[in-house]
Amino acid sequence: MYVDDILLKGNSHGTIENTVEQLYKQFSLKDLGSPVYFLGIKVQSIVNGIFINQKKYTLDLLAQTNMMNSQPTLIPMAVGKKLAKNDDPRESHWVAVKRIFHYLRGTLDHRLVFTTGKIMNLTAYTDADWGSDVDDRRSISGHCVLLGPNIISWSSKKQRFVSRSTAEVKIKSLADKASEIIWL
Repeated sequence: MYVDDILLKGNSHGTIENTVEQLYKQFSLKDLGSPVYFLGIKVQSIVNGIFINQKKYTLDLLAQTNMMNSQPTLIPMAVGKKLAKNDDPRESHWVAVKRIFHYLRGTLDHRLVFTTGKIMNLTAYTDADWGSDVDDRRSISGHCVLLGPNIISWSSKKQRFVSRSTAEVKIKSLADKASEIIWL
């Protein structure tokens, strides 16, 4: 048995129906109709797109960690940086993790909007710093990819290597992102 999920949205009902028909010719499908939740994400249709959020998932997470009544904050922290410390966790690390839960509590109603448009160019931005981690001198690189006005891919992570210059780290970061864009 093979299971996968797909969500289709478009301006033309006919185009969507044609796409679904083509998929039916190639695969065994089950059409569940318009989604309310898709892979744990709430989906709300609007005239020219959709809103998505993970409020229910976040509330469940806050309840499981007894952080439901935590003081919300709207200032995000570097999540990857705070959670990168696996060995010998200390109280300061738990404080940092709790700060992330406070941020989640303060952003419960935030959502992403995906809209349709006539111009749907693929645009990518990438950046990297040089040796920002004082412990191991590895750099942090990040990117975001947009399809029209919609963000479809993003990342921020510590690089696996130590670079010798700003130019080197930025070129390596750009090469990584270029390979992802080709895949997209």
